[in-house]
Amino acid sequence: MNPQAMARFVFVWMPVAFYVGALHEARRLFAALAREGMSFGPAIATALTRIGAWLTAGGTAGLGVGVYVLVSSPQGAGGFAFLNAPALTIAIIGFALIAIARLIAEADAIRRSNVELRAE
Repeated sequence: MNPQAMARFVFVWMPVAFYVGALHEARRLFAALAREGMSFGPAIATALTRIGAWLTAGGTAGLGVGVYVLVSSPQGAGGFAFLNAPALTIAIIGFALIAIARLIAEADAIRRSNVELRAE
């Protein structure tokens, strides 16, 4: 295998590393839920933010891979490489998870302030 083909092979599989990171964060999230119970606290918001960031990075890398394959291939890859719909969908889901995590963090802050007001 020539060096250019090897570089293309590594680059094409790069998004998988980000998706494995997202799976690892999901595993940590479920472990935290098992330890602490089903409560929407800061641990959930942090875990969802991390999962969303990993998915967004993987989706963005997947979009970049399509353009790279199109540009670097001598015979061209066709028009499908301009927009990798699955990668775009995963990136959007990642952004949505980050937004949901921020909403959960905001709701938890409001809940804590309500508890403090009741205590007074």
